[in-house]
Amino acid sequence: MSSLIICFEQLIHPGWQLPRNGSAWVLTEPKNQNRQGKNYQIELLGGPSFAFSLDQPEADPWPFVRAADMKGVRKVCDALIVMQRDERNYVIALDMKSTNEGEAERQIASSRLLMAWLIELLKLHRHWSGSWTFCGVISFTPRNLERRGTVARKTPIPVPNSSQWGYPVFRLDNHPRLDLLQLIAAVDRAQ
Repeated sequence: MSSLIICFEQLIHPGWQLPRNGSAWVLTEPKNQNRQGKNYQIELLGGPSFAFSLDQPEADPWPFVRAADMKGVRKVCDALIVMQRDERNYVIALDMKSTNEGEAERQIASSRLLMAWLIELLKLHRHWSGSWTFCGVISFTPRNLERRGTVARKTPIPVPNSSQWGYPVFRLDNHPRLDLLQLIAAVDRAQ
């Protein structure tokens, strides 16, 4: 049997995979720009992982679901990440927001259900067996300030809130780079 990461690499069409910058996955939100007109972007790095997005411009991940009839059913997070550390599997749903989190928790919940369905299909057809841990991330637009004469340091991962569905949800401010290993260490501490 393959690892969960390999299963998703084989399962998800390459057109939906996030682009890479070296070893980091790069998620860009074209609808969310800062004051300088640059698109909000976050780099996801650390550990073996696979990342994809169903929120693609001009692409419909749900062509079989009518858009207007069932509000919210077609909502997706900006990125879904599958990763592994020390033989443990993690699934992370990340949603980028400017300032208002709005429906982010529901989008994360929808993404968890989608990933649970896909993983159960992998198990049913004997492609993978195992357990996995889920968490959500709401990442708010980083500050637009340009710092001069300061030492760059990582912003720590905050303690997560528990969603109404029982999994941890992190609310991140000013994280243009997200260390996934640091995130899953925080997930493990929260359980």
